[in-house]
Amino acid sequence: MAPMAYALGRRYARPMAAPLPNLDQIDRFAFICESSSCYYQGSPAVREALAKATGDHACPNLAIVRTGCLGLCGAGPAVVSYPAGDVHLRVEPTDAAELAKQLATGAPLARRAVRAPQWYREQVTQRLGYFVQLLKRRQQPA
Repeated sequence: MAPMAYALGRRYARPMAAPLPNLDQIDRFAFICESSSCYYQGSPAVREALAKATGDHACPNLAIVRTGCLGLCGAGPAVVSYPAGDVHLRVEPTDAAELAKQLATGAPLARRAVRAPQWYREQVTQRLGYFVQLLKRRQQPA
């Protein structure tokens, strides 16, 4: 299976690596911050490694999505899972295989997960839920 990665934003809602399969079959997403702080701390390499690991380990229910700031500046690269809202900080490309397996099952990667306040988890999952709906609407035929 080809690596799956999408980018969000006004100009970036397009496939990054390969077209995603039917998004109605995807039930888990990993949002990777690629805002300036996380970007310079290596988030593009994390995204590529995670997209590759998703394809290599046959995680058909997990999509990798590049996004803007998740409000976790200085602790990046940051990855937030959806719909669980698990927050992973200082993620490295070497974590990709294990992280992909964990996220595909709905569990966080213990060594990178942090205990985020409930208000943050609610807020971020609400925002990310909007983006998931947007991606699904854009994939539907006109």
